[in-house]
Amino acid sequence: MSIAEELLNTLRQLNVNVGVKGDKLTINAPKGVITPALKNKLLANKKDLVDYLRSNSPKVKPQDPHKEFHALLLDTFREIDLYRFTDYPLAWAKKHGHTDISLAMFRAETNLNGAVLEKHLEEAKYWAGKLVKAYRELYEAKNTLGGEGDN
Repeated sequence: MSIAEELLNTLRQLNVNVGVKGDKLTINAPKGVITPALKNKLLANKKDLVDYLRSNSPKVKPQDPHKEFHALLLDTFREIDLYRFTDYPLAWAKKHGHTDISLAMFRAETNLNGAVLEKHLEEAKYWAGKLVKAYRELYEAKNTLGGEGDN
């Protein structure tokens, strides 16, 4: 396995999205994930990463960004519907002592909306995943309480 493949595998495990635009390496990472040591490693291997990504990326024509955002939002809300059991998930989470889930849900939804408005697709995908995860965790928490109702 090449150094580029190893680095990309490490980055994927850290939920970091890496791409190439022109001669530039693009990185979209959750805050605090890129340590100084990892940053130095990325800089030292930038050329190998760019070459690897170029040679291994599928050649597809770019899609209409509006369609991609629309599809992302539809898919996200379809997934959330699987875990929806109350019209007021944030209030339910707070009432039942799940402030951590409530905060994660609020943060994910806020950042998802911001990313969509600012047209940052990769960031929107990241926060959409976080939002679905928060809904799933809330649903699981509800089930551990014996399936308490809608309030």
